[in-house]
Amino acid sequence: MHTLTKVFIVLWALLSVFIMALAVPLVMNNDTWKARYQAENALRLAADNSAKLASQQLDLVNIAKAQSESALNKIIAGLREDLASQTTRMADLRSQLATARQEKDAIQAQINRLAAAAETNADIIETQGEEITRRRDESLQLMARSTELEDQLRDTLSRLDVALDAQRTLQEQIQELAERLQSGGGAETASTSEEVTPIPSPLVSGRVMSVQTGADGNRYVEVNLGSRDGVSENMKFLIARGGKFLGNLIITKVELNRAVGFVQLEQDKVMINDEVRGGLRAGL
Repeated sequence: MHTLTKVFIVLWALLSVFIMALAVPLVMNNDTWKARYQAENALRLAADNSAKLASQQLDLVNIAKAQSESALNKIIAGLREDLASQTTRMADLRSQLATARQEKDAIQAQINRLAAAAETNADIIETQGEEITRRRDESLQLMARSTELEDQLRDTLSRLDVALDAQRTLQEQIQELAERLQSGGGAETASTSEEVTPIPSPLVSGRVMSVQTGADGNRYVEVNLGSRDGVSENMKFLIARGGKFLGNLIITKVELNRAVGFVQLEQDKVMINDEVRGGLRAGL
């Protein structure tokens, strides 16, 4: 064999070994790059999925944002309406406040005028009060005097009525005695004369204290007159109410300050506080 051929063979062998040495790492690097490519592709797919999810989430966020903005716009519109209403109300309140202040100033001015008038009237009232007090005292004194005079007048009239009643009774008794004298019987006439002799004071007057009906059917009356007033048993009184004759009272029992008797010729129902007048011996 030629030497050059041998050299080529050797060089080819060496080149083959060298190429093999280079091919092994290349093959290994190819697997590595393939794995890296697959990994990067997986990452890219994951990133795409993430991007899609992010896009969907962004869409959802945009939708929610749009809905929120719509709701917020409605709320803002409502708040603006409320604000406009409140502004109008505030303007009305300010107008009312201004009117109220004007009225307050007018009332205060009127109060000041009234206070000034009250101070003036206070002096007048004080003076008039003193005058009224003086006149009232004089009026009370006059009323007391008038009452006293009226009592005296009533007492005088009552005594006058009693006196007139006693006078009429005496005239009746005198006329009856005269008739008996004319008809005869001196002793009998004298006895009758003793029976109708009046008591020394015929102007006794009092009031009915109580009235009740006895078991015998008679009406019995208690009066505020007694022995100290000159009242005695068998004495006759007139019972009246405001000048109206009610009946006769015949005394049956006498104590110091009270007396009891029965009603005779009762014309109307005798009541408590009716008047009792007179004081004659009831012998007829």
